[in-house]
Amino acid sequence: MKRSITRDAMRRAARRIAAVAAAGLLAGCISIGPGDPTPLTWYELATPLPAETAQRTDPRGLWIDVLPGSSFYEATSIAYSRAPAQRAYYQFASWTEPVAQRLARIVERDLRARRGFAEVGAIGGGSRAELYLRIVVNDFYHDAAVEPGIARVAFSAELLDLATRRNLGRRAFSHAAPVGEADAARAVAAFDVAVAAALDELAGWLSETAAR
Repeated sequence: MKRSITRDAMRRAARRIAAVAAAGLLAGCISIGPGDPTPLTWYELATPLPAETAQRTDPRGLWIDVLPGSSFYEATSIAYSRAPAQRAYYQFASWTEPVAQRLARIVERDLRARRGFAEVGAIGGGSRAELYLRIVVNDFYHDAAVEPGIARVAFSAELLDLATRRNLGRRAFSHAAPVGEADAARAVAAFDVAVAAALDELAGWLSETAAR
């Protein structure tokens, strides 16, 4: 015997379909260009080299260590936010390597190019260094609460003298850059701008702190 579908059942089914669709939209969240759905695309954080070098070179060596402030930034997925205190990942866009890992390479390359220290390297790289720079990534996400959004970068830095085990100073850095359009490629370009600004500020702070 066939059963007829009641209006209540149809309404419940419609609500379930709407909920599933909404969840799918949230997972994808940001459009990543025309022709969606799009295969997963990998992006590399790539800030330009600094245009200027330091006025003087500190004769000491510098070790760099960059750590994620939470397990959320240990993933390669690009993070975004639709509301305060909420984070999610892009569905079809990822970094080529975890944020802290990539940022460590960029900080090392940037400070080496500035020539502010006699030697710059990753911690445990085999070289001897008198100074230790510890960076913790606190935030690294596309703030899309209002589209097209803003790329937000925030980290804390601590400089230690390894010979005396003295803490020479610590500081928080926070920079943001507007995203041109609400898609992954423009968000990555904005991250490049925000990170470059943070590196300029970090280099100036390092020079002043190490010289004290």
